[in-house]
Amino acid sequence: MSFLRLFFTVVTVLCTINYGVAKTPVLNQPIKANVEVANPVSYKNLSVYLIHDLHDVELIRHANSDTLKIVTLEEAMAEKIVRIYETGNVNQLEIENISKTDHVFIQSGDMIKGGRQDRTLPNDFLLKPESGRLSIDAFCVEQGRWAKRSGESDKEFSSSPKTLATKDLKIAARLEKSQGKVWENIAKTQDGLSDKVGDNVKQVQSPTSLQLTLENAALQKLIHAYQEKFISIVDDETNTVGFAFAINGQFNSADIYVSTELFKKLWPKLLEAAITEAISQHDEKQTFSVMKSDDVYQNVHALNKKDYQKQSFFDNTILIEENADNYYFSTLFNQSEKTILIHESVLAK
Repeated sequence: MSFLRLFFTVVTVLCTINYGVAKTPVLNQPIKANVEVANPVSYKNLSVYLIHDLHDVELIRHANSDTLKIVTLEEAMAEKIVRIYETGNVNQLEIENISKTDHVFIQSGDMIKGGRQDRTLPNDFLLKPESGRLSIDAFCVEQGRWAKRSGESDKEFSSSPKTLATKDLKIAARLEKSQGKVWENIAKTQDGLSDKVGDNVKQVQSPTSLQLTLENAALQKLIHAYQEKFISIVDDETNTVGFAFAINGQFNSADIYVSTELFKKLWPKLLEAAITEAISQHDEKQTFSVMKSDDVYQNVHALNKKDYQKQSFFDNTILIEENADNYYFSTLFNQSEKTILIHESVLAK
């Protein structure tokens, strides 16, 4: 984005398909400086636009540089190399990466299941190996429960299968940092989904739990119908580093990553969230025009103001900027003398 070129000399290093940090360092080049937006794939009210990297793929794969192995939070929790501890504080947890080799990418909106209440993690960051126990921000995504569910621990969290399902929820957690707004938007999401599903999607064991709502069988059936259309579109891609999507003909958001492999790992979770939001806004009677790729590209590459916010923690720097239409986020990981642009995201206002 333009503010990186204006304010920082960023050494952007792209990762190979095999997790390697690749490509000769490029000055003043955010990831999106060399991407194109593909034609849409649409189903009902959801249009998905893959974002392709235009760098020389062979150069990226074979560049002589250090390696940086990245796994997702979902993978890390399944492999038990990351532990997230309950602290008894709703908005504060502790995280530890016990791997000796793997960096773990936590994406803003990742939901974690278990503890005394399910939570979401509002901040993007890359967690280095053998990190030690670190304090992290969190927001509750259910109200009322303050004890373990059957089969779960109240001292640690067990998995991260879902992410926040709407851009309003993401804005409430990541930008507004408001527990009240998170709860408000969860209730709004549950009501919207119940209306579209034709049944109450709240679960008896914890009616306010967004996690359990997203597991609702009737909702999952609707999600599956969308997934059949979209899930395989990335299978043969070798230079796709992200995607954008529009709902009812309106730009919603975009995510771009440092490598094709990282994007593909995250794709099922990201796609399910996009589908869930599309279902919540679906109206068979509504007519709209599918958004053109060029218009999506303009949202991804919009010229921004010269004002930005900067956050720093755990060897990461987060840059936040906005214009009249969108919020822009960039997550940079500071490794020795290198600054690696891990993730860029755009959320429509």
